[in-house]
Amino acid sequence: MIEFMPDTIKIVFFLLIITICLNAFGDIIHLKSGGQIEGTIIERQGGSITLDIGFGTTTVDTAEISRIERTGKATGTNPARPTQGASIDDDQPPPPLLKPYMESMYRLHSLRNTAARRKKELDRLGLEIDSLEKSFARDAGEYAALNEDLRDVSQKGIYEQYRLIGKAHEYNSSILECQRQLKGRQQEKEKGNRPLFIYLDSLENFSRAFGAFKKSGGAKSIKGADAILKNIESDLADYKADFETAAVDVTFIAGNHILVPVHINGKASILLLLDTGASSVVISRLMATKLGISWHNGTPIKVTLADGEETKGYAVVLPSVEVETFRARNVKAIVLEKGPGPGINGLLGMSFLDRFLVHIDAVNKKLVLKEFMAR
Repeated sequence: MIEFMPDTIKIVFFLLIITICLNAFGDIIHLKSGGQIEGTIIERQGGSITLDIGFGTTTVDTAEISRIERTGKATGTNPARPTQGASIDDDQPPPPLLKPYMESMYRLHSLRNTAARRKKELDRLGLEIDSLEKSFARDAGEYAALNEDLRDVSQKGIYEQYRLIGKAHEYNSSILECQRQLKGRQQEKEKGNRPLFIYLDSLENFSRAFGAFKKSGGAKSIKGADAILKNIESDLADYKADFETAAVDVTFIAGNHILVPVHINGKASILLLLDTGASSVVISRLMATKLGISWHNGTPIKVTLADGEETKGYAVVLPSVEVETFRARNVKAIVLEKGPGPGINGLLGMSFLDRFLVHIDAVNKKLVLKEFMAR
């Protein structure tokens, strides 16, 4: 149908589709044709501007643009971004000395958008996985109870036999579907939170470089530099506010292993060994009993220890696990009949750690946790 549209209508139709499909980004380009494009400007070169539109990029000729608008506060930290509502003709090139800092700042803007999208994806996946696991546990329990009735099914009436067998097939199908969906969601989650780390690392590196540049006083002789530097500082303050941070003192033991003070279910602090290779928090049965954890109600499992030894364990869900001011709720854990090592109460594994950005400050002997608060 589009093939028979006049060229002007095609352009407006195409831009309308883009506008409807996109979430609000940092910038809006208003076209002389009356349409608009929302996205993040990532480059201005020659007579064109390139935008990140969430699922790809698009390039627009500046001759087709009437004005550029940023949906947030006005800023002059990027050569491709004039103040809100300004005409494209008023967009002035940046001072050469400041251009790298302005472009890096704008790259942070794009990285932040990517990190925010991934954080929302991870939050959604976490909720979906929790819901699927509850459905799986419920159906598995019903299926196990039904199997008890099926043991003497031959002694029941024909209609009751058909009903029980049909119900068993329903539960079996539901369990298999839950497993399929769980596997898919877990694979999506296992892609990790790399965009968040990239954003954080880039933010910290740029903050250090910009601080050194300001301290050097290299921009004092540049006309209009004060306004640009204030804009960068203001944006940096906003970006740093994206993260909540907590640091806790830790103990280093033989082999660079780290013991972290942890509160389980609001109880007194215990020391757990930091282990990014452990998929779950692990607690010894003795310590679990002292903490009042009903481990005997957990799911019995077999666990292979690091030395290859097999031991019994119980899969449980802890209402809360807290390190410093950071608390995670409904954390998967395994209670072992024996501890993971001599004198070690358990392991602080990924069922807690993967909810945060983790950094080990070996110089100051601290574990630093950061949480990205997507806004």
